[in-house]
Amino acid sequence: MRPRDGKVIAMPIKMTDKGTIQDIIFKHVEEDTTINTDEHGTTTGWTSKATSTTP
Repeated sequence: MRPRDGKVIAMPIKMTDKGTIQDIIFKHVEEDTTINTDEHGTTTGWTSKATSTTP
């Protein structure tokens, strides 16, 4: 992830299920943030905190 200030946030994660990925992302983004993603299943259909958009 890279926020507007340009600092990249990267970390290893053990679990790659949708809930885990979303929890990690939501921990690091502000509410109502638009997140541009691919169409991978872990980043589609979000209903809270952030809005996921796909190309």
